[in-house]
Amino acid sequence: MKDERLFIKINKADKADINRYARSTSHRNASTLIRTYLKDYILTEQYQNRHYELLRALRKDINAIGNNLNQIARTLNAGQPVEDFSALDEWATARKCLEKALNRVRPFRSS
Repeated sequence: MKDERLFIKINKADKADINRYARSTSHRNASTLIRTYLKDYILTEQYQNRHYELLRALRKDINAIGNNLNQIARTLNAGQPVEDFSALDEWATARKCLEKALNRVRPFRSS
């Protein structure tokens, strides 16, 4: 049951634009349009915030792996043999984790 009101002030032209847009969508009026958009925005923010820490940790891991790859490249460019290529395996694993995390967040990113 809707028993609370929220008031905002806008000019007549903006109100007319919002009402016209609302009628062109599946919403009955501007109130339902705005209510739906606000709820979607809040849910999107909550969803993205849950994955923020995961993405930060992945970024840190990828930076570390990038440093390892740079060391391998530096060694190869100096003409020295490289015996440990584990950074490539780490990179592949981190890339898969990052792709999974991004797939969870991508539907909600703004265009």
